[in-house]
Amino acid sequence: MLYVLTPQEMRDADAAAGARIGHEMLMRNAGDRVAERIRALVPRGGRVVAFAGPGDNGGDAFAALASLDA
Repeated sequence: MLYVLTPQEMRDADAAAGARIGHEMLMRNAGDRVAERIRALVPRGGRVVAFAGPGDNGGDAFAALASLDA
């Protein structure tokens, strides 16, 4: 069975994690996981484009791109 959070449960979980480790670290961790997946899917030297808005998901995208640069 796959457990799916409601939007409010996800907001609560995100807030709790942010309070525990900080929102910047939360975004860095998310970005690192996204970058790992990109590395598995995109050949080295391939191009990646991220569309990043002003919210935390945009921060995740910027963190992923920064991690890819490393």
